[in-house]
This record gives sequence, C-alpha cells and structure tokens, in this order.
Amino acid sequence: MSELGTVIYVLQTWPGVVVLLIVVVVLAIGLWGESTPMLQKVKAQIYALIFGKRLCPKNPKHILDANGVCQWCKHEEEIEKRKPVIPPKPVPDATQIWHREEKDDISRGDTRRIVGMVITYTWGRQGQLFRIYEGKNFIGRAEISDEASPRPCDIQIPEDAQMSAEHALILCRAHPPDMKGSYEIIDQETTNGTWVNGKLLRSNQGEELHSYDKIRTGATEWTFITIEEPAKQITTTRTVVEKDTTVQKDVAPR
Repeated sequence: MSELGTVIYVLQTWPGVVVLLIVVVVLAIGLWGESTPMLQKVKAQIYALIFGKRLCPKNPKHILDANGVCQWCKHEEEIEKRKPVIPPKPVPDATQIWHREEKDDISRGDTRRIVGMVITYTWGRQGQLFRIYEGKNFIGRAEISDEASPRPCDIQIPEDAQMSAEHALILCRAHPPDMKGSYEIIDQETTNGTWVNGKLLRSNQGEELHSYDKIRTGATEWTFITIEEPAKQITTTRTVVEKDTTVQKDVAPR
C-alpha cells in the first residue's frame, strides 16, 4: 500500500501530471495509427521528447519518429509527387523564329516593302536583326504614343533600360522612277540621345543615313544596312530578216 500511495502522490504533483499526459497522448496516437502526416509529425516530436532527439540525415531541423522515419521529408515527397509535370518549352531554331516573325508581320497587316535592316550584338552573341520598311520605323523600349492607337515599336528592345519608350524614328522614302530610297533618322527628344557614327543628334532634326552607318540608342548599338531591289532584266527579241539578193552577171555575146 505504501508503494501505491507513493505513486498516487507523485501523480498529484505537476511533474507527475505532465508525465501522465504524455503517456496518454502517446497511447492515443499509437492507437490512432498513421492517419495524417501532421499527426505523424506530432508523434515524432513526442517521441523525441521522451526518448531523446534523433535528427533526420537529410535535414537536421527535422526529427525522426520511433521507426526512424522522417515524417517531414515523407510529407514533402508526397507533395512533390502530386505536382503536375510541366514539360520544358522547346527552344525554337532560326527557321521557326523567322517564320514567327513573318506571321507577326502578316498579323499586323504590314505589307510595306523591305528596304533595309538594322543589326545589333549588344544583347547576345547570336545578334538580333530587325527589318526596315518603307515609311516610318520606330526604335524604342515600349510602345509608340504618337499614333492614334498605341502599338509596340517596330524595333523594340525592352531589356535596354537606357533606351526611351519611343527613342528614334528611321524614315525611308522611295523616289520614282527607279524607286531608290533616301534614309534619315530622327531623335524623339530622348534623355540619353541618339548617336550616328559617334555624333550626337539634335532632337527632332533628321540626319541622313547611309549603308553600314553605326547607330546608338540608349545602350544598344546598331549597324544600319540598306537593301536595293534588283534591277529588272528586260529581254528583247531581235528579228533578223535576211533578204535574197540576186547578182546579175554580164554575159558576153558569142
């Protein structure tokens, strides 16, 4: 009876009450089984308090349960398995990029004649090529604000933080009868200015462009190249008329 009284006395003190609660919780969890990952985490923490901490080899912040399993890692692996697998986007080759640009031109309804191009190697070793059309060609980082309905710039470099949204205008005019064009570039009152062959242009004043001129807008450097339409070959047919000539010879009388 004395031993039973001692046990009852210990259980009446606060350490005894804590031990009793832990034992009850452990038994309840053991009977409940592995129903949820969250319950297994709680079970692992209680086992760690009673039997000492056993850390997960994958993550030292996690505690192993009585069976030596990390319920945190197990739960994270189950979440990863439930995630949908997204296949990587295929990298388009040069042919696909070219066809995509052609479709973009058609979708914009741009049927103007191509008269030149600008090339930059500022943002990549492979380079970027933009076509220059007859008429207006805007270079910029964002949209054109001067037109009735805003649209992206014809030559757009969004990654250039030093380039203005609407930075410069390349204007191409065709002159009959041979339709040879003249080209000029106009700075659109930009902060960092437009440069041609090392010369800073005045705002809203045109500067004549020639093939292989060097242009700088913001941090982007360009090479401007003109394209001339091949001359049409005129095929003519020459008709040669051969005339029969009669040669009269004088015959002496016999």
